Amino acid sequence: MRIGALCSGLFVVLLLALASAAVGDQTGRCQEVRGHAVLKATQFPCLTENVVDDTVFDGCYISMVKGNLKGPWISFVQDDWGFDLATVGAPVPDGSPATWYNREFEVFETKHGVVYGDAQFAFDFRIFDSDGGGAIPTIITGGSGIYEDAMGWIVATFKDGSIETFHIRGRICGPNIPGYSDDDDD
Repeated sequence: MRIGALCSGLFVVLLLALASAAVGDQTGRCQEVRGHAVLKATQFPCLTENVVDDTVFDGCYISMVKGNLKGPWISFVQDDWGFDLATVGAPVPDGSPATWYNREFEVFETKHGVVYGDAQFAFDFRIFDSDGGGAIPTIITGGSGIYEDAMGWIVATFKDGSIETFHIRGRICGPNIPGYSDDDDD
C-alpha cells in the first residue's frame, strides 16, 4: 500500500511539473528591464515617423535609454490625449493648481526588435514646484522581432522635479524572448 501511495504521489508531482512546463512554454520567457533614460528632444509637430502605421501625431518626446533595453524611446502624443482633470469633472486634490491626465503611445527601438506600449497617467503639477517625483507606467502591447506578441510593463520614474531624466524598471514576457539575464546589454 505504501508503494502504491508513493507511486501515486510521484505521478501527481510529475503531472504538476509537466503542467508548469507547459505554462512556461506558452508564455515564453521574460526579460527584466532596468536602466535609465534621458530626454533628448521634443517635437511639436512630431517629425519622427510612427513605426506602426501612417498616423500623424501632434508631438513626440524622444529619449535615449541605457541599460538592458538600449535604444531610442519615442513617446507619441495627440493634442486631445492630455487634459486638466478638473475640466472634465474628475476629482482633484484640494489646492491642486492642475492635475493633468496624459496618454502616450510608446515605442522602444532596440537592436532585437521594437517594443510597443500604451502609457496613461495623471500627475499634479505641484511636483515641479516641490522637487517631487512621479511615475509613468506603460503597458506593453506587443512589438516586432523578439518582442512580437510580447506583454508586460515598464515604469519610468522621475524625481527632483525633472522630467528629463528617468529610471526604468519593468518586465517583458513573450514567446520569442530568449532567456536574457539582467546583465545582458539589450
